[in-house]
Amino acid sequence: MDPWDDPDMNPDNERMNIGDMAPEDQARFIAFMNAFNAAREKDTPAAWIKAGDLGLSAYRDRLSMPIGLEKLVVLQVSWCGVNLWDDHHIGPESDPYMVFAMEEIVARGWGPDGNKSPLGVQHQYVLACLAENGYIFERSGDKYGPRPQRGGLFGRR
Repeated sequence: MDPWDDPDMNPDNERMNIGDMAPEDQARFIAFMNAFNAAREKDTPAAWIKAGDLGLSAYRDRLSMPIGLEKLVVLQVSWCGVNLWDDHHIGPESDPYMVFAMEEIVARGWGPDGNKSPLGVQHQYVLACLAENGYIFERSGDKYGPRPQRGGLFGRR
């Protein structure tokens, strides 16, 4: 599913206007987007880690960010983790990005939604990658809990 299928992430939508952000948020967002694009070109673990770290910073330190850009950052940070896991088979380094995305998607009510939205699809894919990476999830109702448990009963296999 294309990210632009989400009305909030449509590039023609005012919810994607970088001009609505505080200057320091704009700078962090642009640094993340530049690093993300560089990671796509280089496809090295170091490039994906740099992009993921900048994405986490852009999101967590934001003062003002339109919802479409928030969703885009969460989606792309998850891709940083997925690329580290799928393409480079690096588990521990990929975990923070995928766990962040899964938790944020659930916390914000953007998924899981039965693959009806781009973030819902990404939630399911991240869930599968984390399961391959040794996470086990407790089920509550029709949703998986947002906090993966490691160690003890719910630890790495």
